[in-house]
Amino acid sequence: MAAERQGWNTWNRYMKAGIVDDTIMFTDNQIIIDHAIGKTKQTIGKCYPIDAAVAYSLASAGPNADLSAKDLVNQYTRAATAMMSQTVAYGKVPNPETKSCEKDMVNGLVCTFKAPILVNDIIYMEGKTTLVNWLMKNKITGLDSYGKFRTTSHYATLINNDISALIGMLLSNKYKPLRLAIEKKLGSTKWATPSNSSANLYEMKNTQGVCGWKDDPEQKCGHHDGSYITDWVMVKTENGDGFTQLWSRERGEAVVENGWHIDQIQGYFGYNGYKNISPERVILWNKNARSLGNIMEEKRVIKEINGALRRMSARNFNVVRKEGLRNKARYTWKNWDWLFSLQNWITQTSKKNRKEHDLVNGWKYTKYESRKSFGHEIAKFKWIPGKENTDYHVDNNNTVPKSYCDKESIKTYHIKQKYGWRDGVTLPYRFPDLKSAANFKNMANQLACKLGAVNKDGRTWDATAGLDSIEPSENMKLTTTTHILEMDADKEPEIIPTPKEVLHALFWGTPQDYDKHIAYLNEKTAKFYKRPQILNQEETKEDVEKIVTG
Repeated sequence: MAAERQGWNTWNRYMKAGIVDDTIMFTDNQIIIDHAIGKTKQTIGKCYPIDAAVAYSLASAGPNADLSAKDLVNQYTRAATAMMSQTVAYGKVPNPETKSCEKDMVNGLVCTFKAPILVNDIIYMEGKTTLVNWLMKNKITGLDSYGKFRTTSHYATLINNDISALIGMLLSNKYKPLRLAIEKKLGSTKWATPSNSSANLYEMKNTQGVCGWKDDPEQKCGHHDGSYITDWVMVKTENGDGFTQLWSRERGEAVVENGWHIDQIQGYFGYNGYKNISPERVILWNKNARSLGNIMEEKRVIKEINGALRRMSARNFNVVRKEGLRNKARYTWKNWDWLFSLQNWITQTSKKNRKEHDLVNGWKYTKYESRKSFGHEIAKFKWIPGKENTDYHVDNNNTVPKSYCDKESIKTYHIKQKYGWRDGVTLPYRFPDLKSAANFKNMANQLACKLGAVNKDGRTWDATAGLDSIEPSENMKLTTTTHILEMDADKEPEIIPTPKEVLHALFWGTPQDYDKHIAYLNEKTAKFYKRPQILNQEETKEDVEKIVTG
């Protein structure tokens, strides 16, 4: 697994902490705002609080920003500097705002003595069972209260580290009844520390005291019943004289396994360690962030900002552009490659507030490519020949489009002479409509009659007309071609001819008509059409001059 550093966290968590925001200064366009924040979040990844605040501040200032470290001092970097004190962390803790019973609200340990054993006439407190069980087994009554004691984890550790302290406690006047009972039962007055110096002298169990509402099931105590939240917090030390340092930047400690940031409280206190924190020790960051940020000295904030800028300018990261040295250095966020194309897209799609399926002068506004980007649909549009959908109604506009592609307006017609069921040749003529093509086919038969043609495979005589009857050729078939006409989304159909008029100009207009109308089409479409060749063109005076000067 990849490593991360203590103190790192995610952009979304920092948003919750208030050191980055969902707005930026250089634009009020929501699409650009979401992309600027999304791209910055994507670039910065998991990082220190101050790194996120500096990256956000640079991105918020925009691509033309030219800021010094001092220019970057703001409410976000101030609060982030406070978080860099290492006393602010994210994780699961007792909810300090839950009402508590105010009775026996401790956070300590119940220590249970191990049973006494006799070895070579010497008493050791290192039996395999507990002292209470030993007393019960030996029918010694009235001494159960001596079997355990309650203390802080700090004091319990001190006793464990100083084994003689335990013996001293057992030999004290307070424990005299217990000591005498053990000596009587085992027949010895000699005591010694455990033979194994690493052995625990007693069993330990966490305790938060006895709840004052234990007999009232309707009452829930924030201290004893455990109401927990997951948030940015600070945790007071056990003695209350300061705040616990929850993460480290020291060499040899800072690098941790990937995932440490998920619960930084657990990372410090251990698994389920949050249960050993009393609610009174928990301070919510969001209720103190502004005041803590405001008391940060500007000199300290600038120092943290410079550290973040060094990390983000480093060769292996390199997301900040730096100009100048030391105090004169100026900084700009580098990741703006996406902005120019997005601004062009916004300009095009917002022009005249076009909507998909809009129909303007026979042209349909249609979407041909779409993708999701930071919560927004980024789509590409074009104009194609369109026709009104008569089934459309405002009440069913979610399922029925207002318009659809009009293929009839972009058809031309031809005549194909077939040879057999498969082969044939298309005559070199293009007709603007079906009627014209059909007329040509019929007139071909009439023209053959006038020119004295007869049926090749056997004459047929019309006795009434007194002349040969020529049967029309069944091998002449009418065919169609559906052409492609597309315009880029930035065209304005309001001032452009209809698709049918454009197609007519391309195939039947003058060369000048062709030049004018081909310019309306996008590059993909225009390559399907050819400009008319010009024959017998007389050279003008201007043409001669061009040849001479050329």
